[in-house]
Amino acid sequence: SLENVGNGNASNISVNLVDINDDPFISLLDDSENINYLSSNSSTEVELSFMVNNSAPFGYSFTLDVELDFGNESSSTSLNLSIEALNESFEISGFDNHNWLFSGDADWSIDTGNASNGNVSAQSGAIDHNMTTELSLTMEVVQDGYIRFDKMVSCENVGSSSGNFYDYLAFYIDGVEQQKWAGEVAWSQSSFAVTAGEHTFKWLYNKDQGVVSGADAVWIDNIEFPPCVD
Repeated sequence: SLENVGNGNASNISVNLVDINDDPFISLLDDSENINYLSSNSSTEVELSFMVNNSAPFGYSFTLDVELDFGNESSSTSLNLSIEALNESFEISGFDNHNWLFSGDADWSIDTGNASNGNVSAQSGAIDHNMTTELSLTMEVVQDGYIRFDKMVSCENVGSSSGNFYDYLAFYIDGVEQQKWAGEVAWSQSSFAVTAGEHTFKWLYNKDQGVVSGADAVWIDNIEFPPCVD
């Protein structure tokens, strides 16, 4: 919608949609429209369109400019847009949607009894003392962004005096631990910055040599990946 909020009438208005970055994933379709007359304090609808290429990465951000020219006056505004992010909720195909890898002493599984949103989530494998169960995925991140996921934890808590972690969920990016959780943690979201490039994301449940507490398991759900190529 284009509105004339000034005190004077406007005529011969040219409205143009401009891709100043010549984005390879964006094609302008109806990129211009002319308005013969727009009186003061009135508005009119303008229809401009563009197409996103099927090869555009998930979560990809781009900018288009809307430029107005009327008489000797001109103005422009930038539209900061983004494509829908890649999400993994494990709802439809479990682990089959992406190239998930299992490692450690037991594979993760799909749990139909726990979910942060929806009906299912990914649950750590059943392990004994001094074991781990790991779930990981490698992907190409095309722009700086964030990875977000929901997690739930039910296991031995950190030491009350030492603060040491014994049984815990840990999240890694490229083998570097970002954070870990222990005890009883209700469904909650965590977010971590990710730079462009190839990265491996890993979730690990670790058990030490003793003590079983809670459900002795961890869950993840609703992973939102940074701008990436699936």
